[in-house]
Amino acid sequence: MAVTSQRTTFGITRLARLTCLLASLSAGCGFSTGIRLDPAVGSVGVEMFGNDSALTDLERDLHVQLSRSVRNISSAPLADPNRADLIIRGRIVSYLRRGGIRSRSNRLIESGLQIQVRSELWTAAGVRVVEPSISRVNVGYTLDTPGNEREARERALKIIADRIVLDLLSAAEALKTAPEQ
Repeated sequence: MAVTSQRTTFGITRLARLTCLLASLSAGCGFSTGIRLDPAVGSVGVEMFGNDSALTDLERDLHVQLSRSVRNISSAPLADPNRADLIIRGRIVSYLRRGGIRSRSNRLIESGLQIQVRSELWTAAGVRVVEPSISRVNVGYTLDTPGNEREARERALKIIADRIVLDLLSAAEALKTAPEQ
């Protein structure tokens, strides 16, 4: 009995040491989940987007999500758009509520919303870096709980902000690394 217990303890200790070794090796590999911008790009700024939709103050919520997304995804720090090297600009084109699923008694039980945003990436010198991008997201929600539309709108804004930052910054980085023709 004592020999089996010692072998098990020895095996667990070896496994723990091996796990720690592998974890320390993988931590130092330089892997990053964000977009590594050219070191010449010192910062990225997000201007307040215009809002052509009927829903007021939607641009404020989008600005918060875009700022969060730049901080989380980009290697360059977020800065005031007046002092940033790259600036994200755009407009909320539309915010639409759409019909949804109805019960057998024709009561609406699920609905959805669609947000469409046009965005561009500019340099501080006023040069457009990539062509304008149109991003659209559809999100559904149930009507059984008050506040579900607000939560769906927040979720849609997070998704569209991540999509905008990924699309614009990765396109800008691809232009820098593309071979000259």
